[in-house]
Amino acid sequence: MTKFNSDGEVFGSKVLTLAVIALSAFILAGMVYSPGKPEASKAPSIQTQQIVDTVPAPADGVSG
Repeated sequence: MTKFNSDGEVFGSKVLTLAVIALSAFILAGMVYSPGKPEASKAPSIQTQQIVDTVPAPADGVSG
């Protein structure tokens, strides 16, 4: 509430102004520091490498 003095000076407007500034700062801080949306859990993509070792077939008639 604002009160007027006999000379027209307004009392209480500083408190209202500070309350509006504090509320604005609180809302801004809530927007900046709010946690993000949780990401959908994804299965980790595991890459596998398969190594195939081939042995050449021995020639016909050769043993050993």
